[in-house]
Amino acid sequence: MREFPEPTDILLSNKAVCRDSSLILSKFSMISLVTDSLLYIYDPWNNYCFTIYNLTNAHYARLGTIGQGPREIYNPGSKVSLINIDGTTYVSIFDNSTNRFQLYDVSDFSPYTTDRSLDILPNITVSEAFLVSDSIAVAEGDFEDNVFAIVRNGRLSTPFWSSLSNKGEKSIYRLINDANIFALSPGHDKIVRATQFGGLIEACSIKDSSVSPLFRHEYFPNDYDSQVGETGKTRYGYLSVTCNDEKIYGLYDGELAKRDKPFGSNLIHVYDWEGRLLEVLFTDTRISSIGITPNGKQLYAIEADTNDLIYFNHGN
Repeated sequence: MREFPEPTDILLSNKAVCRDSSLILSKFSMISLVTDSLLYIYDPWNNYCFTIYNLTNAHYARLGTIGQGPREIYNPGSKVSLINIDGTTYVSIFDNSTNRFQLYDVSDFSPYTTDRSLDILPNITVSEAFLVSDSIAVAEGDFEDNVFAIVRNGRLSTPFWSSLSNKGEKSIYRLINDANIFALSPGHDKIVRATQFGGLIEACSIKDSSVSPLFRHEYFPNDYDSQVGETGKTRYGYLSVTCNDEKIYGLYDGELAKRDKPFGSNLIHVYDWEGRLLEVLFTDTRISSIGITPNGKQLYAIEADTNDLIYFNHGN
């Protein structure tokens, strides 16, 4: 297992204050930023898919009603992406119960309305997906020996990124064993994948339907067994990953995954898109999910022990 350099910077946390009321999150909440002013919190346990926190005025709103009715989402994915269609900017949420993207107009902060959806995925089993454009999506699923694929105009075109799990396993076990986490760059031209088990982080560039590898680092093997759980050798890798157009931020653990071990870490690895480890950051509190603003000035996180939304100031 690789020895990483000592942290080069200590980040001091600040609590994000919400003006509307207390912002109640959970240990399963995951955050992402698609603009410098809007933070999306995946937290589908309050009848909505996402909480949207406005970084400019500290207000928040709910997005995506959980349900099976018109304009509702039954089984939401955890990723969002911005997409411009005919001059209107939408945030897209994937519903894997219908293989459909639900689009929400973001011109007004609240209320969010949706009047359109996109059906660009073929009839395949997909666990997670997000839009790159109005005709191209990146999907996670079981594609022969690969677990990701580009889908263009309803057709599966470019499988990529092989599974870390044993060949011949059922697809659901391969996906569970890999425990993939991934993020799309704001420019929609690069994607990073990391694994919670197995110490892997890798990236590629995306152009139309073509995929070009940028780098791959695998620091230790994946010893997780989806039917048994932790094996005694199972080690946590990256707990969360986020990126902007210049850098990748991976929340790294590296410790054995014991059943009584709390989920969270203080270490953040910062890479460029060529795979060079630029710095190791140490946070003053354990965190469980991270999101970097596109301008790279603030890193938002969920505090592991309190589930509070916090942020760290971090320049380019």
